[in-house]
Amino acid sequence: MRPTITLIITFIHIVQGYASHYNPYIMEEVIGNRIVPGRTWKDLSLPLPITDGYIAVPHCDDIGDIWWLRPRGQEEWESFLVVDCASPIDKVVDMSVQDWMQERRILAEVDYKTAKRWDTVGEWLPIDRREYGYIAWYRMQAWQIPLGPLQGNIRRYR
Repeated sequence: MRPTITLIITFIHIVQGYASHYNPYIMEEVIGNRIVPGRTWKDLSLPLPITDGYIAVPHCDDIGDIWWLRPRGQEEWESFLVVDCASPIDKVVDMSVQDWMQERRILAEVDYKTAKRWDTVGEWLPIDRREYGYIAWYRMQAWQIPLGPLQGNIRRYR
């Protein structure tokens, strides 16, 4: 029997957009509602992970995930727990908030403390989001090693 290996290649993709922010104490109120089981349709479980801040994002499926963000041009990445998402309809803008955020390239709304720390209260801030992805090949023969999409496979025969 020939040996097989699993090869996983990870990569980082940077998405650019903007961050707006919540008003004071609103994000804390959202977290308080989400940690009470059954109060909202998607709960956060305790203990909450230690992160640099909290964010709201366009897609509700991301609640509970950790996103890595930074103000554009800075070296340091910061971690944020996704605790809220865009509502399906907002009577003020007469469209879904998700569409409104995507139309304006708003990747996230940060908590007020983060906006103060970043010195962007009342402003939108250009940000980067670091996304991880991976490519995996399973049950590959040990002598077939992919080198990339343009180079094909190298085969070594015994």
